[in-house]
Amino acid sequence: MALLLLTLCHEVAAQEHQEFSIPEEMEDSISVLSIKPIRKPEKLLKRIIERLKIDLQQEHETCSYQIEASFSQDALMPFSASGIVLAEAGVGLDKARIEDFRYDGPYDLAFEDTVHIKSFLLQFATLSPVHAHKAYWETYKAKSPLLNAKETMRCYDVTADSIADGIGRSVIRFCFAWKEKQAKDFDWDHYNGEITGTAYFDSRTLRLSGFKGKVYLPSLKYITRLHYQVDYYEREKTPVVRCLKVQGTKDDMEIRATIRK
Repeated sequence: MALLLLTLCHEVAAQEHQEFSIPEEMEDSISVLSIKPIRKPEKLLKRIIERLKIDLQQEHETCSYQIEASFSQDALMPFSASGIVLAEAGVGLDKARIEDFRYDGPYDLAFEDTVHIKSFLLQFATLSPVHAHKAYWETYKAKSPLLNAKETMRCYDVTADSIADGIGRSVIRFCFAWKEKQAKDFDWDHYNGEITGTAYFDSRTLRLSGFKGKVYLPSLKYITRLHYQVDYYEREKTPVVRCLKVQGTKDDMEIRATIRK
């Protein structure tokens, strides 16, 4: 059963924003969208990070989320797990715990197996644009492009665009790609990997509205590469997680999970 825990596969269902959002298919349709590059985006990035830091400091009420995950590996039968995540919900899910845990699969679970699977579910649920594997934050923290504008411009290739639809609703899109030349000078003692991806912000409030990216955690024992997407809604003028999709792979193992409010 221990080998079973090294495999995961999961599928995520998307929930759309109540406000204007940018689905991938819309981004591919230039006839629908007006896309204008933002030159020298560092000043705007500083303002966005200042706004995000304020939102990160806000206190949030505890919310419940449904989590569903599937796990697969070439040599083993697939299985699934689900439960309720109770967490303080804001830019990420904080102080999260799993309740009503359920397992569906062909194998009998030992107590240790159940503990490991719950740990995976918590790791997925606590992903955000600024944290990776927050359940193990002190040990496995990764560098985020949304914490320090100066460091981001040094370590990432940054592009920004203003995207509007046909009736004038707009978002700001920032894309963050890791600079390969930074790899050999990376502070591996302080950071254990990096987050890259695309973040969307409301053009009027500069608040985070969505994120699609990946995190690389080279020394994490099980899942070292995670792709994830976070969709937000606004509550009391603060972004709150609506839906989180995660996919992790390592060797022949695959995990997929969906966390929905």
